[in-house]
Amino acid sequence: MRMNTITKYFLFIISTSILLLDALTPVAIDNSKIYLTLFFISVSTFILIIANHFFKSKSKSLVAISISLAGLLCFIKYSFAWSGDWKTQTIIYQNLHLGNRTIEFRMRDIGALGYKKRPIDRIKIIPFIDWINEISIEKIDTLTWKKVDIDINSFELKGG
Repeated sequence: MRMNTITKYFLFIISTSILLLDALTPVAIDNSKIYLTLFFISVSTFILIIANHFFKSKSKSLVAISISLAGLLCFIKYSFAWSGDWKTQTIIYQNLHLGNRTIEFRMRDIGALGYKKRPIDRIKIIPFIDWINEISIEKIDTLTWKKVDIDINSFELKGG
């Protein structure tokens, strides 16, 4: 196996694994640009791997066509399936033991229908990747959580 082939497989496995974690577990990619970049890498490497196996060709035109097709698929997914990013409006509680864990009130713009709202328990893993669980604010243990009420207002809504 050539180094180029190993790189394709590596990029495919890593990007697809992260996307599967996002889809099947509480791990969440909280930035649509990062998500679409990972989706593009996953789709384009998959197309290149399949094309190399079926056509046994390593031509530059095959690579260009594969990447163009992957870009088109990403654009279609973005156009028809995007429903907006969840954005933090308020950090309600801060965990007393873990500095990267908060309870937040989040909203997502769903267009003419207004906003979807939810409280979440968020653990920041790395930038743009979090562990998120929806929770009920009524069941907060005050020995573990400190009320902070930090207004983020990511949607820059007026009023209060």
